[in-house]
Amino acid sequence: MDYAGTWGFYRGFVGISDEMIDSACLEEFNSIHPHGKVFHCLEEKENMLTVEYGKSSFKINVQLYRKVYEPTYKVGDLVEITEKSAVGRVADIFWHIKNDTPYYILEIQGRKSGRRYWDSELKKVVMD
Repeated sequence: MDYAGTWGFYRGFVGISDEMIDSACLEEFNSIHPHGKVFHCLEEKENMLTVEYGKSSFKINVQLYRKVYEPTYKVGDLVEITEKSAVGRVADIFWHIKNDTPYYILEIQGRKSGRRYWDSELKKVVMD
């Protein structure tokens, strides 16, 4: 199956799936608390995927990755919260399995938000 160029969420758990992560990146990977986060797959090679999250890349076993559609916003994107007219940056992207859709955790004024934001609540800020 071809995974390169796809988006997917991580289905493993820290401490349980560690042997399925490249040991060279295991500590950094676990530090981002990857369960449920949405990654971009850059490459597939011998049942291992090179996946990207923000500016970091990791090698994980293909069994820990479930393909989903591409999220509207990416880690690092500047977005407006439409109902508040506030601006934040996408800090994390998770997959909501029951609703089959991504949700976002924002960084607002240097702090991570305490709530989930959905596509319908956000609008990308275009910088001129």
